Amino acid sequence: MSYLRALWHHLASPSAIYGLIVYASLITATAADDDNGPRSIFAFSAVTLVAFWIAHVFSAALGHRGGEHRGTVTVARSVRHALAESVGMLEAAILPSIPLLMGVFGLLTGDEAVAWALRVVLVTLAGLGYSALAIRGNRWWWCVLGCLVSTAIGAGIIFLEAILH
Repeated sequence: MSYLRALWHHLASPSAIYGLIVYASLITATAADDDNGPRSIFAFSAVTLVAFWIAHVFSAALGHRGGEHRGTVTVARSVRHALAESVGMLEAAILPSIPLLMGVFGLLTGDEAVAWALRVVLVTLAGLGYSALAIRGNRWWWCVLGCLVSTAIGAGIIFLEAILH
């Protein structure tokens, strides 16, 4: 049970949710160009996500104040804090990358790989929306509503970001 709780903790972190949405947006935007095959879609999306992750680590390290230990916060401590806070962005890309890699290796067509990657993202957002309310002890119908709302908001953000990129 502690493994599941730790997994949920990582997937439900703000950086993981942000990373999931950014990664899906990158996949969608890259796939919109018909010249891009599964290899290009995966490579561009993964490399761009890593660039966003580096920016996230940099901003978190630079902005880390150390709470009560303001006078004793070292650069190393700030970087460790930033890495721990930001790792969810990269972890969130693991599951949607599986269908993309299946496309790279010819197990799925490019369109199928993208569609499955986006399905994985939306199912993950749905699960997070449901579980966020279930953990708080809400009734099942509120949890289902949370599932639907989080999926719709995530899909809307992915759509908007894909259009803008």
